[in-house]
Amino acid sequence: MGLSNPAKNCPRWAHFRYRRPKSDRLLEFADNTLAQLCPYGGCRVNTEYVYIVDDDEAIRDSLAWLMTSTGLEPITIASGEACLEIADSMQAGCVLLDVRMDGISGLQVFENLKTRKMPLPVIFLTGHGDVPMAVEALKSGAFDFLEKPFSDNDLVLRVQAALATDRVRRSNLADQAEVQVLLAQLSPREREVMVMILASKLNKVIADELEISMRTVEVHRARIFAKWALKARLSWRRFCLMPG
Repeated sequence: MGLSNPAKNCPRWAHFRYRRPKSDRLLEFADNTLAQLCPYGGCRVNTEYVYIVDDDEAIRDSLAWLMTSTGLEPITIASGEACLEIADSMQAGCVLLDVRMDGISGLQVFENLKTRKMPLPVIFLTGHGDVPMAVEALKSGAFDFLEKPFSDNDLVLRVQAALATDRVRRSNLADQAEVQVLLAQLSPREREVMVMILASKLNKVIADELEISMRTVEVHRARIFAKWALKARLSWRRFCLMPG
């Protein structure tokens, strides 16, 4: 397949896990929720990889050495075809993708990865004549591009920025899944009350709008906070800021 991993004692790709809730009765629901939100596996990972896709062995080895020397985990891939073979296993990290390769070009690989909704940031490595193509790739969703020859420092900085972006993405996905697990503990009425609480509505307003007594609202509020206090790792404010 044209794959290698220079990191010593490191598997070809990571063992992916997410932070699971403590209550056994929620585990199956959490699994199903994460499978929907994270189609490429778990959201919490132990290792981030820099996938280096280039058909020039010398460049692959050089970039792999550079990544390893800065504490990053490289996986080298010798062709666009080999990259597409493992695309669905790319879980965490970023992709360094050469524009011009024998066989499938870097741009064709990128378009294919987009079609598959592969989520990792892609940094293009381009020659001088390929800059216009790289700019078009940026407009299509690529993270960045570097024109050859580039400095090691510039490359490392951009890789680190891409990795930071991917960490935020994975953290948000895990948080969304966790919220879904927590919401599953609430009754339909409790969810209605919770939405109004998050909208900063007073108990009297909630009671009037739902046509229930204030005492009932207070009971629902107490139950909501009791359930979430036991399980939630997210603050109310953080939950309010999450999309959806």
